[in-house]
Amino acid sequence: MKRKILILYFVFCVLLLVTILYSVREVVVKKSDLELLDEYGMKYNSKRHAYNIPLLEKNWIVHEIDSSHIFWSDVQRRVDKIEPFHLYKITFLKSGNIYNEKDAFHFETDGGTAYRLMIWNYFNDRSLDSVQFRLITYFKNQYPPSETMVITKEKADSIMFNWKQLSKSLNLE
Repeated sequence: MKRKILILYFVFCVLLLVTILYSVREVVVKKSDLELLDEYGMKYNSKRHAYNIPLLEKNWIVHEIDSSHIFWSDVQRRVDKIEPFHLYKITFLKSGNIYNEKDAFHFETDGGTAYRLMIWNYFNDRSLDSVQFRLITYFKNQYPPSETMVITKEKADSIMFNWKQLSKSLNLE
């Protein structure tokens, strides 16, 4: 009987020790903000380019960073122009590894309608796994003020192409 109790006590202690060591490992191997910026900042643009993901803009700064995400945008971080532009990028992290990246592109018309193209890139083991596109339309002085629809990559590419053409025709680029 004593032997069974000793074996159970030993198993309990080993499981407790493994749990504690795993928890400590999570804290010890946590990447610093500087390591995250180095890994997923401008240096990561080569991988973004290879995956055909929107690049991190050169003039952007980090507005928020912690172990779960990095939020980049220009210094102003606001919509203050009509022409289409890359509004922001958020890199989502889990245990220091990328698992999602969201980009927002914004365009407004003179008539009070604004459009936001959202691109969600999902990663699995640091490789691009899937992509989702959403188009959000904002209506001025209407309720509800917006509508969202999931769109195909082809539709998203068409929207981006048309926005660039419009910018060129209005001499906005």
